[in-house]
Amino acid sequence: MSRDQQLQASCTSVYNDYKLCLSGSNRNPQKCQEFLPSLRSCEKSLKVSYCINETQNLMNCARKPDRSVCAKEFVLMRECNRPGGPQLLITSEGSGAPRYEIHPNHLHLFNSISADLGPAEAPKRDRKRMQSLIQEMKKEFNAKAFDFVPYKFESFRPNPGK
Repeated sequence: MSRDQQLQASCTSVYNDYKLCLSGSNRNPQKCQEFLPSLRSCEKSLKVSYCINETQNLMNCARKPDRSVCAKEFVLMRECNRPGGPQLLITSEGSGAPRYEIHPNHLHLFNSISADLGPAEAPKRDRKRMQSLIQEMKKEFNAKAFDFVPYKFESFRPNPGK
C-alpha cells in the first residue's frame, strides 16, 4: 500500500469516526472537537473538503434556528457536498448584505446572464411594503378587478368584500 493510499485510508477512518461522534452529539459539534485537527490536516494534504465548517454552522443553527430557518446553512452544506465542488456561493462585498452568486467555474451550467442570483436574506415583511408592491403590480399588469375576489361564502355576509 502506497503512502497516499495509507493517508487516504487513515483520513477516511478519522472522518467516519467524526461522523459517528456527530451523530451522537445531540447537535452539539463542540463534543467532537478532538477530530478537527487531524481532519483539517487531511483536507490540506489530500486537497479535499470534509465540509467541517459547514457542518458545524448547520448543526449550531439547527439547535436554535434563526429567522430564515437555517436556509443559508443548508445551501452551503449542499453546495459543499457537490461532487464537482460548490456551484453557488454566498458573498458579501464590504458591509453589504450577503448575496447568492454562481461560482465562476460553473457559470456555463446555468442559463444566467450574471453570476449574481440575488440576496441571500429574505426582505423584511411588512404590510405597507406589500401593499405598495400590489399597487405597482396592478399598474404594471393593468389589473382592474384586483381589489375584491368573491368567495362562495361571501354572499352570506352583510357587507361582502368589506
